[in-house]
Amino acid sequence: AEQGCSALGYVIAAPQLGEQLLALSEAKKNITWLSPAQFQQMTQNTQSITAHIKNHDPISADLMIIAEGAQSATRMQQAFSTWTRDYEQYAIVANISFNHAKPGIAYQRFTKNGTLALLLLGATRFTLVWTVPAQHYADWQALSDEDFLKKIQAVIGFQLGQGYDLGPRQAYPLKAVFVEKAY
Repeated sequence: AEQGCSALGYVIAAPQLGEQLLALSEAKKNITWLSPAQFQQMTQNTQSITAHIKNHDPISADLMIIAEGAQSATRMQQAFSTWTRDYEQYAIVANISFNHAKPGIAYQRFTKNGTLALLLLGATRFTLVWTVPAQHYADWQALSDEDFLKKIQAVIGFQLGQGYDLGPRQAYPLKAVFVEKAY
């Protein structure tokens, strides 16, 4: 309400998002899907960039976007020069349920150990994203589910009720990788 809009964002599970994007793109005549597809190499001249894909004809375009993430095999293959900004934090991510959550409300807490966000997946199911300093992340990952739940409850309190059904935890180093110059 403060921002003059009904919501600042929405959360959707990745498989559901993928299904929706696939369905929408299949309905478009100007989008061609190549699946399965394995990128082999990229060549470039002054007019275009060409992607060579295993078992498919080459595809040429004015622009190629490489969106493979920080460990991009394509970027490494092309030997693009990069620099990295290390935030010296990890994001610990897991799904969790609470027995008295209010539908439609996400939560965020700022603590001395990092930010904890609970992003709504369903009526009582959330994706937890908790940033922790790099020097402590291994200790947090080594906690039993019971002890990790206690830490969550200590930060979030009991306004959502008791946390339960904690899914597997994943940890991601928070780093930004920048390409110096890609052409």
